[in-house]
Amino acid sequence: MVRHLILLLLLLPAAALAQVVDNVYMEKKLEDARRYQRQSEYPRAIQVLDELYAQAVKEKNDFVAAMAMMRKTHYAIGNGEFGTEEPDWRPMENFRVRNETQNTLLKIHLNKLKATWHKTGERNPEVYRFLDEGVRLAGNRPEFQPVLAEIYYLYGQLKAKDSKHIEANDFLLKALRIYDHLGDEESAHQLYGELANVSFLIGEKERAVDYAKKGIEAMKKHKDYEELTVQLSNLARMYQLSGDAENATRYFTESAEYAARSTRKEARFISLVDLALMYHGRKDRENALKYMQQAIEEGRKIGQPKLHRYIRTGAMFAGYTGDEELMNRYYAESYALAMKENDREALRDWHSSQNFYYGQVKGDKARAYPFLEKFHAYKDSIVNEKSRKDFNELEVQYQTEKKQVEIDKLSAEQKIQTLEIERQNALIRGNRLEALEKQKEIELLTKEKEISDLKIAGQNEALRLNEMQIRYLDEQKKVVEQENLLKEKSIRNEKLTRNLVIALALAGLLVIAFLVNRMLLKKKIEQKNMLLKERNRISAELHDEVGSTLTAINLLSYAAMKNTAPETPVRQQVEKIRDNTRDVMENISDIVWSMNPENNGLPAIRARMIDFLETVLETSDVDYTFEMEDAVSELKMTSEKRRDFYLIFKEAVNNLSKYARASRAEIRIAKAGNFIRMIIRDNGTGFDEKRVKKGNGLNNMKKRAERNAGSLEITSAGPTGTLVSVQFPYT
Repeated sequence: MVRHLILLLLLLPAAALAQVVDNVYMEKKLEDARRYQRQSEYPRAIQVLDELYAQAVKEKNDFVAAMAMMRKTHYAIGNGEFGTEEPDWRPMENFRVRNETQNTLLKIHLNKLKATWHKTGERNPEVYRFLDEGVRLAGNRPEFQPVLAEIYYLYGQLKAKDSKHIEANDFLLKALRIYDHLGDEESAHQLYGELANVSFLIGEKERAVDYAKKGIEAMKKHKDYEELTVQLSNLARMYQLSGDAENATRYFTESAEYAARSTRKEARFISLVDLALMYHGRKDRENALKYMQQAIEEGRKIGQPKLHRYIRTGAMFAGYTGDEELMNRYYAESYALAMKENDREALRDWHSSQNFYYGQVKGDKARAYPFLEKFHAYKDSIVNEKSRKDFNELEVQYQTEKKQVEIDKLSAEQKIQTLEIERQNALIRGNRLEALEKQKEIELLTKEKEISDLKIAGQNEALRLNEMQIRYLDEQKKVVEQENLLKEKSIRNEKLTRNLVIALALAGLLVIAFLVNRMLLKKKIEQKNMLLKERNRISAELHDEVGSTLTAINLLSYAAMKNTAPETPVRQQVEKIRDNTRDVMENISDIVWSMNPENNGLPAIRARMIDFLETVLETSDVDYTFEMEDAVSELKMTSEKRRDFYLIFKEAVNNLSKYARASRAEIRIAKAGNFIRMIIRDNGTGFDEKRVKKGNGLNNMKKRAERNAGSLEITSAGPTGTLVSVQFPYT
């Protein structure tokens, strides 16, 4: 504030001392706006400037109105409101004040403002032109020192960006000396960050950290949150490059906290990118991807230029975490945007990333190779275009200068001839002094002519070297193409060899599998034969030993019945023994029959069914018909299925014989898809389920059908008879 008051007193003539209040009011308002802007309260800063401008217009103070308008434009440029559209400078250029010092000060500020806008678009020649004009207008006058310090500050930033760090350091120190002389501590603290960056880049790391911490401390004191975000990131980056991950994380995180409150559109975006890259450097893949995703979303909101480059980085981070779905989505989006903007450098890097992923991460060189080709194509195209552009510019410059030199040379030759004539005339007149002067002029022109000739020769040499460079690049491109062809051939051979090895390995595996399978099959057949042999032995022994024993029991039962009076309890017990013995004999016969592999076919089942029907139904005076389709006769069943199917049939016929009181029965067996369908129908009186429930084996019939994935339905409806329907799978 002190330096601004001194400035105003210098600017105002004594006669206009009554206006000091107005200008003090202006300085107060400008300082208020500056404070709000630094504290990320952009709307309030603009409100203060609008009020100041309105008050100045009301009081017809053009100087204050112009300063308010330029400060507002400066904040709008910093906030990215103009984008690529240049501000309208005419209202600011049209301000004219009577006081010549104030008028010059407005011109200096306007030149600085224009330089600031061109700096955002990296139009450096324009930036330097306006800064140079500002310096020229300011001169060494004390009243212009504050704005001159701001210009030096811009010079320093520009030089640092051009990697001219020594020059940048000189300009920044010039600005710092002015602020120290004026006692403007608040303005000086902004320079610490830039001085820290420059010091770090020229190898003065300790001094760089010291400058950065001083600046951060001052910014916190003055609540300059906008600049504080940037300086915290810069300090974090210094620690990161020095290998101090702990302090880097600390300051990056703190920067992100302040960035969240910033009014600068790109502040939060840059802060999130910094965090992502920092975690990536620490190989913390999850956090790197997390913060890069947040940065990309923030970039979408603010319309960040060249966002596709950051999306490509996000794709790389997704690949590191194994999230291929997100990686492919990001790669596709970044490629589409790069193509839309014709950003060939981004397309070059995109193909490089794809080549690295498939070649190094996936180990699929064949798939990586096309991306490598495209990468080299874009790289060569960019290099060749730049070289040819430089060559064309140099050639145009050369031709222009050559023509000018030829003109100058012709003019010099004419002058030399004229001077030689004048020298001869002077000698004739005896004026040796004049002749000597003419001789010196001739020598000077001759030297200039020689210099021009040397300049032309130098330009010819530069042009020749440039042409050689282009030819070298063309040759290099051919070499790269040859290398690519060799790589492609190598990859094809590698792929062929790999496929051959895989084919041989597969053939070997198939042979081994075939031999193993054959051995297993042979072993299985042997085991099956052994099992069949054992089953036949068991069934034969069962039939012989148990059968003979049961036959003896059955004969003894008949003998006992003859010697026992009818209707006595003993006779009933003997009859029961006889019946049970007969049932067991039948069951053993069924088991032995089902175990015999010769009975696998349906013809054997058919023969046994007919035998059973003759034995049971003919003795019960039941006429019957039995039909089995020829297609069924060709089918085969396992012993378990054969036994269950036959026992269902047997149980159904037994029930028909015992309970149906039928005079006629019909049995039909047919093939239905993968099933055998068996129908057993009679014209009897049906049966009462409650009565036959326990002794007729209905539950067993259903279980046998369901156990084999079949079904059984029984319909018994009084006088219409009974229908048994069986669906039984044969496979």
